[in-house]
Amino acid sequence: MSTAAKSREDIPCKAPDRTVPHGKDDPIVFHIEVDPDNHTAVSSLTPAVVMFIRGDYVKWTSNSAFSAIVYTEYSPFDAPAKVGEVFFVGKASNALPVERPHGSSHADCGYIDKKTGKFEKWPGGGMDGPGGY
Repeated sequence: MSTAAKSREDIPCKAPDRTVPHGKDDPIVFHIEVDPDNHTAVSSLTPAVVMFIRGDYVKWTSNSAFSAIVYTEYSPFDAPAKVGEVFFVGKASNALPVERPHGSSHADCGYIDKKTGKFEKWPGGGMDGPGGY
């Protein structure tokens, strides 16, 4: 039997297990903070979970009444937050169930332009969501 150390590739990378989901009454919260001077946005996640699990619910909050997001490549949610669809956040959204916890996601943060009614991205890079298993 070999006592040689395993290489990094042999050891599976796994985030800490979480067995209790954050339900509708205690959802995971993405917060979008918009700087009123330069309109850049910074997002945060509370609690700072590493991955979504089945049964999780997520809601979004913002200090801007016009906040919206668009998932760009992968979304763990069904309507109204599917890839490519504008999801209006406002000051606070309803909690959505995580439908597909597999894979990490990215959403552009922005706002609904009052004049055109279209989604416009804020500077700041958007938000990356946790992966899942």
